[in-house]
Amino acid sequence: LFWRQTRRDLEQTLDQFLTDDDEWRRGLGLTPIEVEWTFGMGEAPALTIDLDDGRTLAFRGSIDRIDETAAGTLEISDYKTGSAKKPLA
Repeated sequence: LFWRQTRRDLEQTLDQFLTDDDEWRRGLGLTPIEVEWTFGMGEAPALTIDLDDGRTLAFRGSIDRIDETAAGTLEISDYKTGSAKKPLA
């Protein structure tokens, strides 16, 4: 019984999230071009930034979604849903 109610609540939350997300993208004229994009892992090159002093910063990670605007700029989305991990002491 508890799982049925929890599942209904979860489905309603997810449905509302997707509806809100669609409206947000439509309002900004966004078109999804990539999902689960990784960089600096496996065969994917790192994202690098060259600093004025000659050093280079290299990053690795993943991005949940990349959208393109009508003007050709990019909008990056990285969703955070929480974690069950314990905080470090």
